[in-house]
Order: sequence, then structure tokens, then C-alpha cells
Amino acid sequence: MNIIKRITAAAVSTAVAVSAADIVTYKAQAENPGLVIDLSAIEAQPDKQFYFSDENEFFIDGIKAMYNGKNVTSDVNFTFNTTPESTFNGRDHDYKVPFIAEYTDENGVSAGASASMDVKIGIRGDANCDNKVDKNDVLLIENDLYMDHISGKSALSANGGLGIFLANADGRQKKTSKGAFGVNDLNVADAFFISSYLNSGEKGTLYDHILLKNASRPSQGTIAFTKDAMGTGGDLVTVYAYAAGTVGFGAFDFTCSWEGDSLDLISVSSCSKDVTVFSALADGKLRIWGFADKGFIESGNIAELTFEIPENAEHGRNLLSIDRIDYFGSGDNRSDVVLSEDGYVTVSDISSGIRSNILYPVLDQRTDYDYGVKVWDAVVDHDAKSVELPLILLGGLQTKSFDLTLDVPEELSVSTLPGAVTFSAKDGQIKGVYESSTPILPDFDTITVNIPQGTKPGRYYIAVSVSDIEGIDENADIAQLGGYVTIKEKPVLFGDANLDGNVNIRDAAYIASMLSKGSGAKLPKAADYNKDGINNIRDAAGIAKMLAKKK
Repeated sequence: MNIIKRITAAAVSTAVAVSAADIVTYKAQAENPGLVIDLSAIEAQPDKQFYFSDENEFFIDGIKAMYNGKNVTSDVNFTFNTTPESTFNGRDHDYKVPFIAEYTDENGVSAGASASMDVKIGIRGDANCDNKVDKNDVLLIENDLYMDHISGKSALSANGGLGIFLANADGRQKKTSKGAFGVNDLNVADAFFISSYLNSGEKGTLYDHILLKNASRPSQGTIAFTKDAMGTGGDLVTVYAYAAGTVGFGAFDFTCSWEGDSLDLISVSSCSKDVTVFSALADGKLRIWGFADKGFIESGNIAELTFEIPENAEHGRNLLSIDRIDYFGSGDNRSDVVLSEDGYVTVSDISSGIRSNILYPVLDQRTDYDYGVKVWDAVVDHDAKSVELPLILLGGLQTKSFDLTLDVPEELSVSTLPGAVTFSAKDGQIKGVYESSTPILPDFDTITVNIPQGTKPGRYYIAVSVSDIEGIDENADIAQLGGYVTIKEKPVLFGDANLDGNVNIRDAAYIASMLSKGSGAKLPKAADYNKDGINNIRDAAGIAKMLAKKK
């Protein structure tokens, strides 16, 4: 934090008379006009007095002390008889904190004043200000990084901005920016700290956890793209983002782009079950960020980008460039030196062997709205039975009531809206009414999407619409952004031509038999052992050679 002057809390023996509305002044001599406390800067900028509940002292940013019309703040001794930690009761966020100010002028005359200031205190990491830290706080931080990329807006407006302050779990601040993101330096490390803390099983505090994570610093790192992706018109091609550090790292955040119309982005996903990856695409720039759910990320592939090559794409090499690296490391100990290496996708006559029947956009890419409601996206394994999708208010939308409708594809089902006052469900459409005496939190609900056994792999869209929003400007542009449930294909075991779950001599024999009958086209994709996009005798030979080496 940018702290002008810290105040050590101490026991105060002098009786303090504190009024919520008035400042009480006292003086050592009758002819002395006394010491006057000016809190107007705090009243004008309440965020000057935001605190984490694990802090052990208050600070005086925004407090001014005047003596005989002269600003003597730097020479005044301020004393508190409480701390943020002892004041916080685990339920409220707003408090009045009493303090004493004492000053001695150049003539040895002493003067003092007692006053109280308004402060807000919350739990470190509690982005939605519900007095607990859980996975919803991680999602809200990720959503704000998404909003930052597409529109520069924040949804963490709970409690007059306390939400974005608490979300900034590591407490980093920048002096160069006046915006909420810059002042608080909210970044992917904050999500990393909270997520790894929740998954660690540690009994200490989140702050202790952050200090432990900061013990590791990659002195140098690299983020690079693979360079050998190749395909022809209509193919799907995969490019991997690779990251390496001199030691394990916690989080990463970079922006990339590509030229021309020869590549259509289909999806971005994580390469590891232990690494969460998010992405946002706006104005031709793709932002990819992610973090370790537990422990650290070791060197290797971190993100998988799937592109489709349009049917009419020109042959040639397409540059996939890394334009900016915003974060690499762990908290304060981010790497100062991060190298980048561009990659390429080559459009040629050689097929990748993978074709797409349906084009799916990577994300809702609309960027011109004032506020919005979004269904979160999820990617699940082919055998998943259900998945939870948070529902998020975007752009700092504050309202106490609204109606919501979800249209769920027939392959999936949603049975309830847990946070709704009333709801109904019929023929794949679920409706709910949300009401509250206070502004509804950004992460206002979480739905469970049921996936019946045998549901085919693919991307399924859940549409959302809102109406009757209380208190919203009638001219405000409200975006209604649905979410995708992506069911992964069953992993292909290349070489398992007979699909029995093993790669052995029977597969080589099966490939040879099918080819001799002229039925090579009926071989499954798994028969392509050497992954060259063609099922032929080389695959059988490759399997036989591999098995011979094992003997």
C-alpha cells in the first residue's frame, strides 16, 4: 500500500470523548487556539481507509492536523487504542475508530484533539464481501481480469469498492494509475494465492500463505509457442503455449495475436488438471492467464489453443506472436526478466487429420456494454455427470431485484436456481426472481448443470436473459452473455486401432488386415499411430518397432 505514515496502536490512558459527528479539541493553555483535525479527504475518498482484518495497525492517509492555520500533520503523534484486527467482528464492514492527536509547538506548548474516523474492514481475499473466502472469490477476480481486457470495467463494486480492495489479496498497489485496477494492482497472482490456499489444507491465515508462496522467485522465465502446427483448409490445428522458469512459478498472464484471416480461434484450455487457465478475446488480442491450484507450475505446456483453418485460407506461414507479458512468477516475487518466443501455424496441402463439423466461438466477444449478466463457462471430461456454473453480474451492476431466464439445451438439464426467491422450470427453460434488501452480490448464484450418461462431446450453450432490473438507468446497455459447457472428447490412445484400450501387436495386425482388404478408410482415428493424419502401413510398422524396442 502507499502508506504516508503508519501509526502504532497503543493503550491510551487519557479519557477520550468521541462523537460520531463532532471533533473534540482540547488545549494545554487557554490562549492556545488548539489542534484541529480535518477528515475531509477521507470523506471525499473513503477508500483511503480500507483495511484487511489481519492488519495490526491503522494508518493516517487522508487525516490532516491543523494548528494555528498551519498543517502540522507530519509532526503530530497519533494514537489508537484499537487495531483493524481487534475491531473487525466478522459480520460488519463499517466501523468508527477513535484516536488521539497530540502536538507540541516550537514554544513547547502542547495541544491535542480526539476524533473518530470511518473505516471499512474485511477479510483478505473476500471479493464479494460476504465475510468468507471461497471459490466464488477466485471466479470474481478472474471475471474482473476478463472485464479489464474487454472493457476496462470492474464488477467488484461491493461495499463502495471494498470488494476490489479485498480481492487484491497480496496488497500490492501501483502509484502510476488512478483506476481501480491500477491502484490495487489486481492480477492473476491474487487468484493464485486464494485458490492455492483453499486447496492447500493449511491451518494458517491467507496472509501467512502468501508469505510462504513469496519465498520462491523465478529470476528468469520464458513463455513460448510451439512452432510446428500444420494443416489445410477445414482442419483443426493445435498450438501449445509453453512456460519455463528457473524454479516453479505460481501464475502467468500474457497477451498474443496473429495476422490475417487464415486462423479462427476455437478454444483455449489448460494442459494440466492442476492449472486453471482463462482467456479473453477482444479487438484481435487474446489474453491468456492462469495459475496453479495447488503448489507451483513446473516447466512445460500450460495452455492449448485450438484453431480452425478456413477452407479458403491461403497457403503460407502464419505468425502467432506474444505481444505482452503482464505477469510471470509468484506475488511480489514476479520475474523481472521474461523472454518470449513466437510460434507459427503453417497452412499447406498436408492435412492435420482433424476436422471440425461446427464452429464455436471461444468467448462472447461483445465489448460495448455498460453492464451485463454472464453464465460462466466450463470444460469437463467426457464422463462428467454434472458441473457447477456461477452466474455473474458484470460491470459493477448494482440492483436489488431482477428476473432471470435460462434456456438450457435439451442434452443437459438444470433443476433449480438456489439463490432465487422463486423459480420455475419447464421444457428446458428455467426462470427465477432475485430480490434483496441490499444490492445483490456480483456472484449472485451458482447453478448445477446435469450431464446425462452418453451425452456426446461438444459445446453446449446456455442462454441467459434478464428483465425488470430495479434502479437501472433506462439508457444503460445490458449485455446478456450465455455460457458454454464443453464436454471433452474421450482421449485418443494413438495406436489402439482395435479400441481395446491397449497398444500391442494385435493393433498392428488389425491395421495391416484392414489395409489389405481396402478398408483403410474405416480405421478409427486412433489407428494413426505416427499422427501424420493418414492411416497407412507406416502406423503398423511404427507399432511393431515400438514393441520390439520394449523387449
